[in-house]
Amino acid sequence: MTLFSRSAPTLCLLAIGLLMASPASARLYITEFMANNRATIEDEDGDATDWIEIFNSGTESVNLEGYFLTDAADTLTMWSFPAVEIPENGFLLVFASGKDRRNPGSELHTNFRLSSDGDYLALVNPDGTSVVAEFGSEENPVPEQFEDSSYGLMQGGGLTPTVFIGPTQQARVIIPADDSLGGDWTVQEFDDSGWQAAQMGIGYDENSNYNQEFGTNGNLDDDFNGVNTSVYIRVPFEVSDPSTVTNLTLKMKYDDGFVAYLNDTLVADANAPGGLTWNSEATGNHSDGEAVTFLDWDITSFVNRLTAGTNVLAIHGLNDGLTSSDMLITAELRGTRITDPSLGGPGYLATPSPRTFNGDTFDGFVGDTAFNIDRGFFEEPFDLEITSSTERAEIRYTLDGSPPSPTSGLVYTGPISITETTVVRAMAHLAGLRPTNVDTQTYLFPEDVVNQPRMRTSVTR
Repeated sequence: MTLFSRSAPTLCLLAIGLLMASPASARLYITEFMANNRATIEDEDGDATDWIEIFNSGTESVNLEGYFLTDAADTLTMWSFPAVEIPENGFLLVFASGKDRRNPGSELHTNFRLSSDGDYLALVNPDGTSVVAEFGSEENPVPEQFEDSSYGLMQGGGLTPTVFIGPTQQARVIIPADDSLGGDWTVQEFDDSGWQAAQMGIGYDENSNYNQEFGTNGNLDDDFNGVNTSVYIRVPFEVSDPSTVTNLTLKMKYDDGFVAYLNDTLVADANAPGGLTWNSEATGNHSDGEAVTFLDWDITSFVNRLTAGTNVLAIHGLNDGLTSSDMLITAELRGTRITDPSLGGPGYLATPSPRTFNGDTFDGFVGDTAFNIDRGFFEEPFDLEITSSTERAEIRYTLDGSPPSPTSGLVYTGPISITETTVVRAMAHLAGLRPTNVDTQTYLFPEDVVNQPRMRTSVTR
C-alpha cells in the first residue's frame, strides 16, 4: 500500500500523536504536507517536489539536530535532521524529494518521497523511538491526496483582513530615459530617494477622464505624455510578521499593461511583452472603461517572499504607444493575517501555505457532477440525469446559462426533461466538503434553429 492511495478516499480523522518527550518536542508539529506537487512551489533545482512543513509553536527556538522524519511506522529513523533551528512561532520546509540533502545552510531534502510505500508520516524525537507528531495509522490511513492540494492542521483562529497597500499609498516614480537602471530597481534595497514622490494612482490623461483616479503628484502629463511608454513605480509597505500572512491579493487598475514584482520576484502581469526594456510598450489595449475597475491576482503562492520590516511592490507600467492620450496604474495589496495561531484538527487546505500559517481546513471534496447523456445534437426529447459520487450531496442546476452555486439555481430532485435546445449547468455541494466546479452541457436540437424566425435587416442609404 502506498502512502497516498489513489483509490476512493476514506475521509477520516487522522491519528495525530503529540507525545511530550521533551519541552522542545512539545512545541513541534507537522502542520502541512503536499504529496502531489505539480506547480505550487519549486525546490532549488527547479523541480516541483513534494514537501513537509514543521512548525514551532513555542516561545523559544528549537534545534532539530538528531530529530527524524519518516514515512514508515516500522522505520522511525529513516531521515535525520542536521543542526538547523526553527525560531519561535516559525516554520521549516523540508522537501520530500528523495535527494537526501542535509546541508544546514541550504534546502533540506529527505531520502524518501511521499509516494513511497507506507501509510504514515511522522516527526520523531532524537531517541529514535518516541513520536512527536504523526499523520496516519494502519486503521486510519491518510486520505487521498490531490494535485497541488495540501493537507494539514487548521491554523485559522483570528483571521484578520489586512490592507498592506491602500488607495492613498505613497510611492516613488520615475520615467526612465535609458537602460541605466537595468533590473536593479525592483530589489528592496534599491535607493529610490531621487525619484518623484507620489500617491497612487499614477499616469496622465489628455481628456481628464482619469483625473479622479490620480493621487497627489500622480498626474505625470508633463513628464510622461509623448516621452515614453514605460514608467517605473516602487511602493514600500511594512509587514511585522510575514509568517502570519495566509493569503495575498494584488488588485490592479491599468491602462494598458503592467508587470509587478514583490521584492524582486515577478508575481503578476498583463499585456506585457517578453524581454522588458526601459521603453517597452503594452502588447494590447485595456479600454478606459475597463481600466478603472480593479482586477485581482491571487499571489498567495509568493507569500514566502515577504520579509519582516519594509517590503517593496515594484511595478513596470506599460502604455500601448507614444501617441496614446492616457495612461493609468493603480495598485492595492490586500491579505489575511492570523492573529490567533491556535492549532485545530486535520483536513485539506483551501490554499497551500508553505512556510506560513494554514488557515481553515475542510474534510474533503465533493465528487464531480456526472450527466447520463453527453452534449451533442438531438432529434428526440430525453430525460437527463445528474449525479455525484458523494452521498447526500445536493446538486444545483440552471437552464438559463447562469452559474449555479450552493445558494442559487434549481435543486435537482430527479430527471430533467430535455425537449429543445438547452444549456444545463450544474454543481454539487455538501457542508464540510469542498464543492465542485460548475459543469456545462449543451444539448442542441437542429430543428429549433431551422424554425427560428429570420432576422430582418435594413440598409440605410
